[in-house]
Amino acid sequence: MPTSASAEPQGPPTPPRPALRRPPPGRGSYDGLKRNIMRESGGNPRAQNNWDVSAQIASPPA
Repeated sequence: MPTSASAEPQGPPTPPRPALRRPPPGRGSYDGLKRNIMRESGGNPRAQNNWDVSAQIASPPA
């Protein structure tokens, strides 16, 4: 009875597609992250998000 899977190797594995590769972290990612931090909290590590209802009651969203 024939099977659908072949026991013979199919050749070398294909390399990952470019969409699956992650680029190395660069200066651009740091600059964007820093820009968001400064915009949202002014760089204050103790900043609180008081406009979000879940943050007001100290509960994560369901």
